Amino acid sequence: NTDIVETQFNRSSPLEKIDFYIKYKNYQKAIDMIGLLNLSGIKNELLQAELYYRNGHSAAGQKLINGLFRSYPEDFQLRNSVGFFYLRRLNRINEALSSFKGSLNINENQPGIKKLVDYLVGEIARISRYVM
Repeated sequence: NTDIVETQFNRSSPLEKIDFYIKYKNYQKAIDMIGLLNLSGIKNELLQAELYYRNGHSAAGQKLINGLFRSYPEDFQLRNSVGFFYLRRLNRINEALSSFKGSLNINENQPGIKKLVDYLVGEIARISRYVM
């Protein structure tokens, strides 16, 4: 059985191998595979950042995201995407809040994001009451 599985794995596409590594939490192998493929684009940058965070290398993940912000300094929608990425994928409220605030600094005419920022500020305050 092991030989059959190994043969099937070796025949898999690189993207299927990346999915396999992520599924079984072998984040370093997934990072290495993405590096070999030279994948580009915001979606792939966020995937790579997520893998760094999950692999315990948050500084490397943050560096990728900061690079996106430098590449697209006036793109408030990118900052919103990163905010939702932090909120939904990594459960990092402070980083999400920072991204949303950065988005509002670029374009303050976002009532939904303003409401979300107010909510997150309230949640942080509520949570901090329980932390000693």
